[in-house]
Amino acid sequence: MLLEIKECFPEVKVVRTENATTNAPMLSINDRLGFKFYRESIEAQIELDQLNKYLKQRVN
Repeated sequence: MLLEIKECFPEVKVVRTENATTNAPMLSINDRLGFKFYRESIEAQIELDQLNKYLKQRVN
């Protein structure tokens, strides 16, 4: 895919990728390709009823 991007879009200067920090095989591939750590993000989720319960406690 990177070769395809290089061929079809030679003006591209930066490529970013994302994967889980627990995905050792993909981290290894990215490392061998020369990708460097840039930023870590965290995603979280909550059930709507739990969120409503929390918000009600904060208001009272």
